[in-house]
Amino acid sequence: MEVTNREYALALDAADPLAKYRSQFVINDPDQCYLDGNSLGRLPKATIQAVNDFMVNEWGDEVVAGWAHWVDEAQTVGNILGRAALGAAEGQVLVCDTTSINFYQLALAAIHARPDRKTIIIDAANFPTDRYILQGLVRQFGLKLITIDNEPGEAKHERITPEILEQYLNDDVALVTLEVIQYRSGARSPIKEITDLVRKHGAFMLWDASHAVGAIEMDFDKNGVDLAVGCTYKYGNSGPGSPAWLYVSKRVQKELQVPIQGWFAQADQFEMGPIFEREMESMRGFQIASPGLMAIRCVKTAFEMIEEATIKAIGEKSAKGTEMMIALYDAWLAPLGFELNTSRVASERGGHISLIHPDAKEIAAAMRTEINVIPDYRVRRITRNMSEDFESALTYTSYLAVDDLLKLQKPLSEGPEHDELLFIIIHQTYELWFKQLIHEFTEAQRALEANETHRALGVLGRIRTIMKTCVSQVDILETMTPLQFLSFRNYLAASSGFQSAQFRKVEAILGRRDEKFASHLPPETREEIKDLLGKKSLWDSVLVYLSKRGAHIPNEILNRNLRDHYAPNEAVQKALIKVHREDLEAAMVCEKLVDIDEGLQEWRYRHVKMVERTIGSKSGTGGSSGVKYLASTLFNPVFPDLWEIRASL
Repeated sequence: MEVTNREYALALDAADPLAKYRSQFVINDPDQCYLDGNSLGRLPKATIQAVNDFMVNEWGDEVVAGWAHWVDEAQTVGNILGRAALGAAEGQVLVCDTTSINFYQLALAAIHARPDRKTIIIDAANFPTDRYILQGLVRQFGLKLITIDNEPGEAKHERITPEILEQYLNDDVALVTLEVIQYRSGARSPIKEITDLVRKHGAFMLWDASHAVGAIEMDFDKNGVDLAVGCTYKYGNSGPGSPAWLYVSKRVQKELQVPIQGWFAQADQFEMGPIFEREMESMRGFQIASPGLMAIRCVKTAFEMIEEATIKAIGEKSAKGTEMMIALYDAWLAPLGFELNTSRVASERGGHISLIHPDAKEIAAAMRTEINVIPDYRVRRITRNMSEDFESALTYTSYLAVDDLLKLQKPLSEGPEHDELLFIIIHQTYELWFKQLIHEFTEAQRALEANETHRALGVLGRIRTIMKTCVSQVDILETMTPLQFLSFRNYLAASSGFQSAQFRKVEAILGRRDEKFASHLPPETREEIKDLLGKKSLWDSVLVYLSKRGAHIPNEILNRNLRDHYAPNEAVQKALIKVHREDLEAAMVCEKLVDIDEGLQEWRYRHVKMVERTIGSKSGTGGSSGVKYLASTLFNPVFPDLWEIRASL
């Protein structure tokens, strides 16, 4: 029988072992086709009775005495949920809080359990709240976030395989987190294989099962899962805003400490002691506070129904239902320009499928209003059941303007000469780094004048690293022989690095005070540099910082004419010696400045020697004396006071 024949669907209904459960849900419009259970499940009739009974017969009758048996319901209902839907033995699941809170709790606990590791991994197609939370943790704790590109990137249907993941794993990875079922495409992750791979590298694997729980078998205990979170209002049918759940394997419970230390996690909870001592023998050690009882009763009735139906039977029905939808797609929708974005292999998908179409938004709206069918729609490239493929969707290429960037290399030599492209790319890269240096110097000055030591140290360290990168580019240029450079040198005419406006701005920020050094630049650029010459240099900002920390910096120095070149000052040097002996943090800032000064001098020296070995004593293309001019810039420190005090420390 053809799948497009209505009798085909009626035959599946007749043979459906779960058919009786339809009558156990509130369905006010029997003619409506509801395809959005992956966003919000229907209301079980048993839930209405359960919540009413709780209010009337427990809360109303028992009042506060009810806490004697309410207090542990996050655990007892967690056991039901774990047994019914997760394949989890008792004592590993809590029903509590929201998915976001539980994700934050377990992610940070896992990160802190690997203190010598600084990298965390997620995928670009992951649910936004997970990505946003990790971005916040990265900023807060100075971590490195790797986001695997699977939109569509290197993954088919967004599905991360062990082969894709393994190339990102190393001994610095503390945490990997993925969805069991991708919320848009419906792709199913290989739980055991990925969990084993991550554990082999010594990291924690945190699964978000929000779009999987209640739809497919996951067998957490059997598959060796350590950590997982999820919601209950989708296939869990527990209602909008119902409490989420978290799973922590008994194997790792004593290894982890969640960051929010609520009183329900206290070992002797009702002793109300002054010091937090975590409950170590049960999942209560991961609970924050009182459970929301009415909401938990919604979870209880819904997952008791799932347990009765069995997650095995539900998973089998999910496979059959999605198989039928894919067959209908082939017959009806593929010829109309729709694209299937879910795997045809049942073991690689969950309980929903994803279709892409340029007019998805309008089609989804029309389905609701015209034919009483409720699909799910999401803006961005992919949505569940319906999707929109924006030509303007943000991609790696569009975000970085790669197409425009790659058009900027325009060799002038005939042929062109092979080595001219390298020369152009190196110097364009220098200009990008100069732009970044100006950006970082501005932030460093702000942090210093605000007395934000740790921020300033971080930014100054980054500046030094950028300078090291600039030095390393000289190594690449030196792979070019003099004859290779001469093959296109004449085409450069009067252009010269001497004309780099951005480097002149860097020099001005570092304290150079000479308007003539910008005289060869366009009028608008000269005005920009002239403006910089009247502002604080980086060293001026350092002196403000030191003064705010109690160092005795003479007022005539703090209030000097900023257009005058700074000269070494004995009073400042005395203050610096005292800082080094008495203020460790400020001394660290000073040493970062020495690193930067040394890095700048190193770059200048390498640049001089590179030019010398390439053109010898010839004049520069911009009309300068070449090596002779460049050599005159050597060994002129930008922070002379910091060098003068070396002998006195």
